[in-house]
Amino acid sequence: MCALLRKFRADRKGNFAITSAVAILPLFAAAGLGLDLSNAYSARTKLDNAADSAVLAALQSASSDLKTKGQSKSYSAHELLGKDMMDANLEAEYGISLKAFTVEVTNTGTALQAKATYDAELETRIMRVFNRDEVRIANEVLASTQLDQKMSVYMLLDNTPSMGVAATTADITKLVGATANKQTNAKCAFACHAEDDGDNYYNLAKGIGVNMRIDIVREATQKVMDEFHAKTAFPDQYKVAVYSFGKTAENMQLTEVAAPSSDFQTQKQLTAALDLMTIPYQNYNDDQQTDFDGTLKSLRQVIKQDEAKGDNSQKIVFVVTDGVGDSAKPYNCTRNNVNSKPRCIEPLDIKACEQIKKQGYKLAVLYTTYLPLPTNDFYKKWVAPFQADIPGKLATCATPGLFAEVGFGASIPDAMTELLNSATTMPRLIY
Repeated sequence: MCALLRKFRADRKGNFAITSAVAILPLFAAAGLGLDLSNAYSARTKLDNAADSAVLAALQSASSDLKTKGQSKSYSAHELLGKDMMDANLEAEYGISLKAFTVEVTNTGTALQAKATYDAELETRIMRVFNRDEVRIANEVLASTQLDQKMSVYMLLDNTPSMGVAATTADITKLVGATANKQTNAKCAFACHAEDDGDNYYNLAKGIGVNMRIDIVREATQKVMDEFHAKTAFPDQYKVAVYSFGKTAENMQLTEVAAPSSDFQTQKQLTAALDLMTIPYQNYNDDQQTDFDGTLKSLRQVIKQDEAKGDNSQKIVFVVTDGVGDSAKPYNCTRNNVNSKPRCIEPLDIKACEQIKKQGYKLAVLYTTYLPLPTNDFYKKWVAPFQADIPGKLATCATPGLFAEVGFGASIPDAMTELLNSATTMPRLIY
């Protein structure tokens, strides 16, 4: 027997094979543990993101459900986020088995507080060989939104000539048909308000009952005043101001339509005066009537003046626009200047937005889709190249989560109301 053992020890080749076989087991286990833990980390990140979305969605829902101090309500993740999304993004992709995923929201009297709790198991890939079939993943996420915070909303409504476009596809068809036989600008869907021409398309649109986009924006703004009145929980909780780009092209500047006030009935009446900017004649000032940079800068100064007077409410800037700037900007135009002139046609320059957000103000942007003009040579050369970039620029301009687009077939009033509700009830995550 001793001789046999000595012979075994002397056989280096056999020794190496057996030693390697024994050593590879813990290495294999370690590699498997690393792979499964990596999967678990990815799954937890996915679940945490879902929990973030769930608590924020719950607070949005609870803002109308829980009106009284002490009230609470539970929501399921499937109810808040949609079962298809949960199944596709969590269970199918990672093999996650959700044991529980609920959100509890409570009205404390001064805030809505939400807590998302989830408990899940993740199937292992390698560790099951070592009798570890799953990894448990559990966590909770908190969020809240203040109920007693005062807010001031500054609405900047684009009333420049491009907002004279017919409001719906039916309106476009009607106005194009009514202008089909005109000597100039035939088959035009824009109702320019040129004061030197009594037969201008603005008057024509009014005469045949065509709603222009500015008409719908005005009506939507008046509807918003009713919404603010309905949701007010204590005096002066909300103040709303309305501004335009100017009544006339000759005096183009930030123009107050309605000063900040919580008298929403008066605000509705004042907003009725909002209308399309007039121009003295076609091609006045090389059509440079949409100065985003200057107008947003002026609005920022107005807000700072209000703060200097002691207004410590949360500030929300709400912009409704089709997103195309047209102004004298000889330097720093984000596109090529038109025909080597100072004229700059560009999507809204986000630098103007950053200055607003740096002040700590929320910035909401509602994009009313710019109407393409594929048969117009000027449009094809100067606007078409960046038309597809407009919504992305405006989304970047806005505070995350406070951008929306509304096209010609959708409801501007509904979109405006929904976005403003989001802006005024936007909760914050608590980490």
